[in-house]
Amino acid sequence: MKLPSVLVRALFRIYLSWNRYNPIDGQVSPVFLWKHAYFLMWHIFFWSLGRTILERFMPITPLLPHNEASPRTQAESATHLMRRDRDERPFSEKIVHTTRFPLAPDTVDQLTLIAYHHATIAPWQYGKEARRKATRTMGLIGLCSLALACVFFNSDAPPDSVIGWMRLVSLLGMLVGVAGWVADTAIERFVLEGVRRHSPKNSP
Repeated sequence: MKLPSVLVRALFRIYLSWNRYNPIDGQVSPVFLWKHAYFLMWHIFFWSLGRTILERFMPITPLLPHNEASPRTQAESATHLMRRDRDERPFSEKIVHTTRFPLAPDTVDQLTLIAYHHATIAPWQYGKEARRKATRTMGLIGLCSLALACVFFNSDAPPDSVIGWMRLVSLLGMLVGVAGWVADTAIERFVLEGVRRHSPKNSP
């Protein structure tokens, strides 16, 4: 079966992006875009907010001790650097590439430090294995939802039937799964790069 040319080009772009952002030798620093930092910072914010709310009603896993600067100070520094990278771009690039532009090296260094810091104090949430599991889970949700969408959309049923509602649910699940997979992939890459750069085991 011959695939449509649009799909072939899309798959080829995904392949090129994967090789660009995930070097095989593991030694060359990957390219981080502004949207990747956006995913990381929002994930940390909602996770911290969830811990603050839950600890009022139930016992939660305490954070492990650390010797780094406070998470608030690190977040403020990273936010300042991200705004600087955004504001220093020419106006034409802001229109064409709203969020897809490379971050400055010092911004990446600060963000990887934040990722490593959270992987140290909360390995069950931001450790390498935890992030790999989260990435796989969201990818499976997206694939399963896509399979269900193909099944239900091939069924001849009115929109207001159970099958019609399952079509909507499968589409929403596919969107959530794909968006979550993209975000978790970016967070996982920050954690891996943070461990590579800042872990004492990797220091010369």
